[in-house]
Amino acid sequence: MKHRFISGIAAAAMLCGMIPVQSVHAADTLRGDADGSGDIGANDAQITLQAYTEVLAGNADPLTDEQRAAADVDENGKIEAADAQFILTYYVYNNVSGKVTDWDLILHPMTEAEQARAAVEHFFEAYQNKDAAEILECSNYRAASHLFFAEQVQSDEELIADFEKNYEPITSLEIKEGVRDDALLEKLNAKNKEMRESAAEARAERDDPNDLALLDLVVTLFDPVDVLYAFPTSITQGEKTVDDTYYALCRGGKWTVDIGVTKLVFQMDTSRQKTVNASARTVSNAFNSALTDLDVKDAHVELLTGDHIFSGTDFEGLQQVSYGKDSDRDTLIAALKYQVSTYMNGIAAVDGIAVHIENGVCTCTAISRKISGKMWYAGYSSGKYVEREEPFTGIEEVFEAAKALSA
Repeated sequence: MKHRFISGIAAAAMLCGMIPVQSVHAADTLRGDADGSGDIGANDAQITLQAYTEVLAGNADPLTDEQRAAADVDENGKIEAADAQFILTYYVYNNVSGKVTDWDLILHPMTEAEQARAAVEHFFEAYQNKDAAEILECSNYRAASHLFFAEQVQSDEELIADFEKNYEPITSLEIKEGVRDDALLEKLNAKNKEMRESAAEARAERDDPNDLALLDLVVTLFDPVDVLYAFPTSITQGEKTVDDTYYALCRGGKWTVDIGVTKLVFQMDTSRQKTVNASARTVSNAFNSALTDLDVKDAHVELLTGDHIFSGTDFEGLQQVSYGKDSDRDTLIAALKYQVSTYMNGIAAVDGIAVHIENGVCTCTAISRKISGKMWYAGYSSGKYVEREEPFTGIEEVFEAAKALSA
């Protein structure tokens, strides 16, 4: 009767007992095949561990010489719990997970940095071999292609055809030393969380099957990443050489190569921040032009001195207001809003607006504007944009920074 397989291999490995082995593998002995069945399975790990524990308990060694030679997978002359762990690992990799792995990798595993580099090297090897099917597996090419280039989900066959059509061989490649970048990893995972939430909101509003399929596919780009390595590269294709950075990403123990999503995500952030900055400047210009109009008609613009907070909807459906030197503050504010709307037709699209007026001049401006489901903030003062490394989290915060800049 077979013993129940002992799941605590790792715990048993901490024990110090061992079975001496008199000989190493014979030429016809299959390493790891402790039961002599001709292949390697979980039963071989079980037999090896049971033999180890039997001897440790003072009982007779149950293995034959052939079994002992097969079970001693690390060939150190001893049967140990580690041998059982090696056998089980080999079986899981090759028969369960489908990751074909040889004994050398099991017995001498690569470091994290080596695994990251191997992933990048494998990607470029697949590229050079024009192996588009492998590229789909070892990189995020599949989902990234839909994100960048397609409006609908394409089959793998279509993606492979596109790859082969646009393929250009690499004539020179240098992959420099990789660096683990935990700071970028933290920023990337924060962005991944934001993108997943945005995709979930978009999904709730869609009913087209193709749109839903595309969102389901693309959202895999933004799964949390466990480890990130950056590899500076120099790539020559034809007569053009490009210095770039490729990222090796590890998710749940699987390494893939990022083909540009990481860089694009942060470039998108930069682009969107520039868009909001430009809006803040346009708002500032619109207010100053409107204030000039009021001043020309002898309105007492000094009555408008102070902070003013608006929403974009405050500039919708406005009617022209009569004003002059006898107008009070409320009338001047109503006239100011109308004049601003004539100088900036799209001001209603801005979610929040904060301006400070001093003696008829808009000295600083802050705005909030939603783009792709996320609120962005910008400030403008004294001909400069309000900037800092960490993004602002509210219009009040950026407004105070804008006022400090104008002081």
